[in-house]
Amino acid sequence: MTDAVTRVTFALLTYKPLLANAVQGRHYLQGQGYVWTQGAGNVRRARTVSDRHGRQNSISFREESPMSRTTGKVKWFNNSKGYGFIENPGGHDVFVHYSAIKEDGYKSLSEGQIVEYEIVNGPKGPQAENVVKTA
Repeated sequence: MTDAVTRVTFALLTYKPLLANAVQGRHYLQGQGYVWTQGAGNVRRARTVSDRHGRQNSISFREESPMSRTTGKVKWFNNSKGYGFIENPGGHDVFVHYSAIKEDGYKSLSEGQIVEYEIVNGPKGPQAENVVKTA
């Protein structure tokens, strides 16, 4: 079996948001993700449901409030590697890359520093975006 995705289907939800479902061989890659409406609209949480044979049965949606900013404390940040983690009040650590820090010049964070940020789905889990240092 190869790791290549053999077919991708798209479901048009409203004007432009898309939800992609990938099928690999005979196995449906079940998952969930966020689908944004245009402008400052609501965010929809999409969840796909598949049966034991990998056939897609349905897609369900739950309305959520628009993305909001979160405050957390820097757990650690490695200046030479350019990344670290923020302790999120929700209980899980959030990955942060230096490119997400919104400041001029050398971008770095200090352990224990309080920051404001938005959480997005990164390639390996929750990731901080638009990170701003507070006082």
